[in-house]
Amino acid sequence: MIVAVVLSTPEQILTRQIIRNSWASPSRSQAVRDGIVTVFFIVGAPKSDIEMERLLAEQRIYQDMIVTDLKDTYENLVLKVNVMLNFFIYNCRKANYLIKVDDDVSVHLDRMLAYWSQTSRNKAKIYCRLCVLCPPFRNESDKWYISRQYWGRRTYPTYCHGSFYLIGRSAAQGILRETRYFEPIPFEVSCSTVVSKIKSGGEIIILTIVIMRRRCNGKWRPIWSQRSGARVADRYPPRSIKPFILPASVN
Repeated sequence: MIVAVVLSTPEQILTRQIIRNSWASPSRSQAVRDGIVTVFFIVGAPKSDIEMERLLAEQRIYQDMIVTDLKDTYENLVLKVNVMLNFFIYNCRKANYLIKVDDDVSVHLDRMLAYWSQTSRNKAKIYCRLCVLCPPFRNESDKWYISRQYWGRRTYPTYCHGSFYLIGRSAAQGILRETRYFEPIPFEVSCSTVVSKIKSGGEIIILTIVIMRRRCNGKWRPIWSQRSGARVADRYPPRSIKPFILPASVN
C-alpha cells in the first residue's frame, strides 16, 4: 500500500476538488480504485470559524483531510512535511511507501507504478528528481536568499526536488530520527541531504529542509525518466484548470 499526501491550504478547496476528480480519482486511476494508493490532503490551521466549518464539511464528505495547528506560511512548510512523515509512520502502519505531492503537480499513478515495478523497490530509499551542485541564492531580495551564516559553502549537497517524491518507510523513519540533530534553514528554499547508513546496510537520504520551487542552476537527474523514458509527474499552473461546481455542503 502507498499513501500519497498532497500539501494544500484550507482555502484551496477548488484545487483539492480538481485533484480528487483527476489523477486521484478511482475512475481515472486503477491504483486508487484497487486501494493500492490512498490520497490525503494536509493543510494548516484554518484562519476563521467559517473556514473551519468548511474543512469539517469537506472531511465529512471525503474523509481525506489532515488538519494541523500550523500557520500556513512559507517558513512552516518544513514543519508541515515533518507532520506528514509522522502521520505516515504512526497512522499508516500497513503502508510501505509515502508519496509527497504539491497541489500544482499532476501524477500519473498507474504509469509510475508500472515502471517502478520494473526496478527494485527499496523501503530505505527516496525516489525523486535530484538537484546536484545547486548554488545558494545570495541576493537578499530573492525569495530563496540564504546568508553565509546559515550556509557558507558554494553549493548545496545533493537534494530531492520537493514537488514530488516517493519515500520508503525505513527512509522516513531515518529522516525523523536524524532531523532531531539538525538545525533547519528557516525557510523552504531547498533541501540539504546527508547519506546515512542504517542497520540493514542500505543507504537513506536524510532531508533537513525540503522543496525548491524554482529550477536551480544545477544538473537534474529524474530517476524514473532516466530508466523508463516516461514522465510520471507534471507541473501545471493552477489557473489553467477549468473550475467546476463544488458540492453544496462545501461551498
